[in-house]
Amino acid sequence: MATFIPDQKEPTQEKWMSRALDVYITKTGKQLVLWDLQNRVKKTKYLGSSLAETTVLSDDVISETRGKMAGSLGLMPFQDISEIPVDARWSRVDFESAEVTNGIEVYDLEWTEKKYGGSLIFKKWRFFVEPRTNFPHRIEIYQKLAAEERYIFMSFKEIEYLSDSKMQAIIKETSF
Repeated sequence: MATFIPDQKEPTQEKWMSRALDVYITKTGKQLVLWDLQNRVKKTKYLGSSLAETTVLSDDVISETRGKMAGSLGLMPFQDISEIPVDARWSRVDFESAEVTNGIEVYDLEWTEKKYGGSLIFKKWRFFVEPRTNFPHRIEIYQKLAAEERYIFMSFKEIEYLSDSKMQAIIKETSF
């Protein structure tokens, strides 16, 4: 999964995860981190340098990372479905775009949150879903203040589903 800010070519963060291989990788800026849960180590590599660190993982960190891997991985704005506000609304969107091809369905999840001081902020996550698998392939994140007419496009996530062999190739490519 790669997260982008509009008008930026490079992702602000990339994540790879394989439950079968028991690994989780993040790349943020110039730092690449591999959590190898099966071998109980965390490896941190600083891109553009020869600096690297290896740390032994505690049982708590392994448990926490496995929980993160079992969760929504940032594919939903809430860690648990019970956290979705009562005012939240799901709706299917009739969306005509070159991005929406091959039967991709589009859904919006909209809700409000109170900011500090009591003002409302309106949030919207737009999901581009492959209906055969129900997997999202793109998620767009929007928000606006009560006084604003239109939502502001804040960021988007591109999601690709990899085989274990592709995941192993990524681990090898990153020199872990």
